[in-house]
Amino acid sequence: MDFSEISQGNLINFKSNIVNGYGKLEKLNNKLPFENKYVFVEKLGDGEYNITGKVLYVKERFIEVEVLKKEKIKGNKFKIYMNKKLNRTKNYISNGCSNLLNGVILGESRYVYKDIKEMFRYSGASHLLAISGLHIGIIIGLLTYIFSFLKLKKEIKYSCIFLFLTMYILSIKLSPSVIRAYIMGSIYIGSNLFYEKIDLKKSLAFAFITSIIIYPNSFGNISFLMSYISLFSILFIYPKIKIDKDIKYKFGINVFIFVLMLQIILTPLTLYYFKSISILAFISNIILTPLGSFFIFLGFISFLVPSIILKFGMGWFLEEVYNFIIVILKFLSKVPFLSLKINFNIDLLDIIFFYFLVALTLFYSEIKILMKNLNLIDK
Repeated sequence: MDFSEISQGNLINFKSNIVNGYGKLEKLNNKLPFENKYVFVEKLGDGEYNITGKVLYVKERFIEVEVLKKEKIKGNKFKIYMNKKLNRTKNYISNGCSNLLNGVILGESRYVYKDIKEMFRYSGASHLLAISGLHIGIIIGLLTYIFSFLKLKKEIKYSCIFLFLTMYILSIKLSPSVIRAYIMGSIYIGSNLFYEKIDLKKSLAFAFITSIIIYPNSFGNISFLMSYISLFSILFIYPKIKIDKDIKYKFGINVFIFVLMLQIILTPLTLYYFKSISILAFISNIILTPLGSFFIFLGFISFLVPSIILKFGMGWFLEEVYNFIIVILKFLSKVPFLSLKINFNIDLLDIIFFYFLVALTLFYSEIKILMKNLNLIDK
């Protein structure tokens, strides 16, 4: 749904998670917004609501509403439990650290301080703030390590990992990237459970189709686009450009190629959504991605350990890692031309069409063979 369908004075129904009077529209008049749309409401406590209101002001991606009727939506037991764990951890760390944990563990990146978000964005590492395959991989790896000490049968171990992963997904804010990561993580677990070989390309296709069914408006969602385009590039483009020969510094060169490839392939999206282009983000990501991953890992550990461990060391260590991340971000924010603002006007559908042409070029030979087999073209 587009804001052009509504105007000042209209009565609307919508669903949103409100923080400080501001929230992202999840539904508007029982329709899903095609792109990220936001709402501002005054004098309304934080929480998730179904609201009936009167439109006071309309902009391209933002509306202001007078609340006439509201219904607060209660979180499920898993969400309540995870929030209790976060509130417990807050007692031993700073507000900034706890807000970042809220973003990278529970998917509530809106709690992260605005200046920190901007520094992540400027450095080209904003992907760390969105729950994705990185987070799910850390969870699966951590659970696999923990269950390995229990000497359980393989079937029981991976069933338990799937159960815990599902409970975690139910406890956080869902998004297309979360759904994609969960589906592919589940397929990985299932392949180990049933002794099947993993086909990541088929897993990606299945996750993509499922996401579209659950979120039919996903093509306007930056989380969806970046998540799938990144993984598509990793599976289909990177194998064609990486170095396979045994040469000196092969690993380091391939890491450089990998990060640079992702930066280039995601540039059209960063131009559209952020009006900026990251020039040296591949360098900052080499530093921030491992450091951010370590922080996420410690965050999950902090939710599992007893309070006494948080009090006598764990909380301090988590805070110090957070402080180090901030130091790196502040340093990178002062590096000139790391990111450039560009006045770039293009339609989102044009960008999606561009990626479609890239995919078509990559699969040209396969498509040609298929068409020959179907007798659609001359052999």
